[in-house]
Amino acid sequence: MGRMLKVAIGVIALIVVIAGLAYFINKVQKNKQTTNTTANVQTVTTVTYDGTKFTPPAISIDNGTTIGFVNNSAKPMQITSDSTGFTSDKILNKGETIDFTFTTNGTFTYKNGQATTQTGTVTVL
Repeated sequence: MGRMLKVAIGVIALIVVIAGLAYFINKVQKNKQTTNTTANVQTVTTVTYDGTKFTPPAISIDNGTTIGFVNNSAKPMQITSDSTGFTSDKILNKGETIDFTFTTNGTFTYKNGQATTQTGTVTVL
């Protein structure tokens, strides 16, 4: 009877190990599955300022794109525009960035509020 008890305990232990392994494999496979959902992906584009001009001076972007305006110059920069929501009171020093997200189609001109002859254009498609 002692031997039968040991065999029974061994079989039960083996069943528990197999069940645990099956559970683990099932859980890993569920984590690998991908869901086909449409994500709201936001694109970020950079426009730089070098003290004399914006690069690129004209840019076309998709609706919903964010443009980061980066001041790479020792001169101050301020993005101003006649377009609503596309003007900043903040004056950017070297290394600082300001972001604008464009959600309306059209063409928008902007300038450096600290040097108004330095201009650029954003076209939102």
